[in-house]
Amino acid sequence: GIRDIGVTGVQTCALPICNPQIEAQILIVNGDTKLALHSDPDEQSPILVEIGAGSRVTWIDGPQTADGTAWMQVEYTNTIDNITITGWAPQQRLMSPLTP
Repeated sequence: GIRDIGVTGVQTCALPICNPQIEAQILIVNGDTKLALHSDPDEQSPILVEIGAGSRVTWIDGPQTADGTAWMQVEYTNTIDNITITGWAPQQRLMSPLTP
C-alpha cells in the first residue's frame, strides 16, 4: 500500500511513551538544572521560559532532529499565573513518568 511519510519521524523517539495513539503525554524534566524552552528546535533560538527540574510538561510534537539533537515540542503551564507556553526542548532532558 501507500506509505504515509508524515509519521516516520515518530519511530526515532526513544521514550517508552512515544505512542501517537495516546492523547496527552506527560513528560518530566530530568537532570538537576533548569531546562530552557526554545521558540524553535534550535539552541540559538530565543528562550521562552526556563523550567525547573522535575517539572511536568505535555508532549505535543517531535522528535525533530536539528544539528544532531532530537527536539521535542512541549507545553508548559506556569502554576503561578496559569499561563501556558509552548516551546522546544532537547529530548534527552525529558523522560516519561513511567520510566523506572
